[in-house]
Amino acid sequence: MSVIFGEPSSVFPNCTSLYVDGLTERAVIDPGAGLEALKAFAGRVDLVVNTHYHFDHIWGNHFFRGSPVLLNEVEKNCFPDLEEVGSRLGIREVYGDEGVKDWIDKLARTGGVAASRRGGGVTPRAPHSPAYRPEWWLSTRTPARSYPYGEFNVGSVRAVMVHTPGHTAGLACPFFPDEGLVYTADIDLTRFGPWYAGTDGDMDAFAVSARALLALDADWYLTGHQEGLVRKADFAQRLEDYLGVIGERDRRALEVLGNGASEEELLREGLLYGSRYHADPWIYMWDLVATRKHIERLRQKGVLQT
Repeated sequence: MSVIFGEPSSVFPNCTSLYVDGLTERAVIDPGAGLEALKAFAGRVDLVVNTHYHFDHIWGNHFFRGSPVLLNEVEKNCFPDLEEVGSRLGIREVYGDEGVKDWIDKLARTGGVAASRRGGGVTPRAPHSPAYRPEWWLSTRTPARSYPYGEFNVGSVRAVMVHTPGHTAGLACPFFPDEGLVYTADIDLTRFGPWYAGTDGDMDAFAVSARALLALDADWYLTGHQEGLVRKADFAQRLEDYLGVIGERDRRALEVLGNGASEEELLREGLLYGSRYHADPWIYMWDLVATRKHIERLRQKGVLQT
């Protein structure tokens, strides 16, 4: 088993990938480390396994052309159906059906240009997100097969795909019991905190899923971004601070709204990213979706009146 760190430091929109050699079968899990990092594994991959459908974990799928792509059973319809991706990411919620159609049309053009290696064309502007990256198109053309939650072996390597909803509805964290290793994907301990800003994200489920990973008989936790390999005791210690970011966002939202501000005014605060990044349509979208989630959460707690 080989850990493939992305450059630089597996920062979004790259991630840490994992290569699993099961002798009779070999897989790459979440090939988002970057093409330079993945070059050494060209021709040595029988399966591409995605823990979930987000760009930073799937954008290198096309590098292993001809290898089957496997995605969790909740999200398997995302490939090649980018309308499903648009619904889950938040595009339909914020920009409507026309927004989803426009996004797919632009990807088809930019992805087609990249696939045929033709020059020309204008890539739409998204300065801070991978909204229009052609790899969205290139890496989702292969219809996904689904893997089950629970036992899933790669040749001789035993794995358990642990269903960990919250970041997305279908996220699976692979646990390798013989190696004592969990790949935690986007339960990643970064200073940014938990990300649940897609329409299918759920902050309460995120916290439950993250804590459930501690019940596994694992010694090491490999995050999908930045932190890398973390011993179990360190993962457990840092996890509460990481999850505490959700409460900090709640407090910020309540403070702003308690002073009589509207949802629009809270959105301008940029609860997750900061308003200076809202020139990017997806950053704006995710801040809006997250703002709505926090408002609803505070209402359900009874601390914010309708």
